[in-house]
Amino acid sequence: MTAWSSANTNRSCSTARTEADVSTRTIYNHFEGKEQLFFAVIEDSATRVADSQTDMIDRHLGEVNDLESDLVALGREWVTIPTQVFADHFATAPSPSANEVSAIVTDGVAAFLDGYRGRGN
Repeated sequence: MTAWSSANTNRSCSTARTEADVSTRTIYNHFEGKEQLFFAVIEDSATRVADSQTDMIDRHLGEVNDLESDLVALGREWVTIPTQVFADHFATAPSPSANEVSAIVTDGVAAFLDGYRGRGN
């Protein structure tokens, strides 16, 4: 993934080959070129991030004790842990600012709570 971070998007398949410790032929046996390799790397990385996020949701909301505090804990982990654990993945796209994330989480939690309470809970 390092070969494809935002600062390295012009890397060649040769660079990826070196980092993966495989032959160039092996890469071209599996991918038609750099674009297909890039998309496969991003797709794999996005899947790992999504799996991690699903685990976070299960951990925080699998058994809800206090919905608001559980959602806040989920939101805090959601915006900190993935960017640390999956730094290479998030380096491939611009990240929102802390204020943008805070607004998204605050608005999302408020909307969720409104909907939850609106169902008589």
